[in-house]
Amino acid sequence: MVQSHEVVNIRRALLPAATSAPRVFLNLMKVAGVRAVTRIKGAPFAMSIGGEEKKVAHDGPVYSAIYEIDGPHVLTSQTWAKAVEAGRWPSQVRPFTHNRRHALYKVR
Repeated sequence: MVQSHEVVNIRRALLPAATSAPRVFLNLMKVAGVRAVTRIKGAPFAMSIGGEEKKVAHDGPVYSAIYEIDGPHVLTSQTWAKAVEAGRWPSQVRPFTHNRRHALYKVR
């Protein structure tokens, strides 16, 4: 599952502390069926394609987390529900997020 969002500028300074792996992801890693959690931040890049170098601007929410899970049932479990409400995220960051997106992808 991939969760992406933007954060209001006044709360961006809080992101590193509120989303640090030991505090937040440790709770999620204790949930049965969660195999890994990775934070990512969108960035512009250049790539060669069709014989040319193309510059690509990042499009969409900048901040994302990738949750490697056993299946969609993990996301509706009681342990998941409890883990995502732990720590500073629910009260100090989530209310200031916008452009939130959630998507589920299956590895083939």
